[in-house]
Amino acid sequence: MFGSNFGKDDQIVVGCKAGVRSLRAAEQLSVLGYANVVDMRGGFECETDGFGRVAEPGWRQCGLPTEQRTPGRSYGDLKK
Repeated sequence: MFGSNFGKDDQIVVGCKAGVRSLRAAEQLSVLGYANVVDMRGGFECETDGFGRVAEPGWRQCGLPTEQRTPGRSYGDLKK
């Protein structure tokens, strides 16, 4: 399913809420032969330490652009 939407040489940024699951996903994609995969450390919200303090700011905290939906790139669209 993933390979029908992305080529092995496409640039892929993998992210999740806090950055932990996306690191595993990026590692698995690399094992599958995807050459340009990076993990977005900090995730979308932020990575926290054991005390709940921000250890690494996330995408939103860095002021990077966000949008609600990109046609053709939602989970449902990609699953088709």
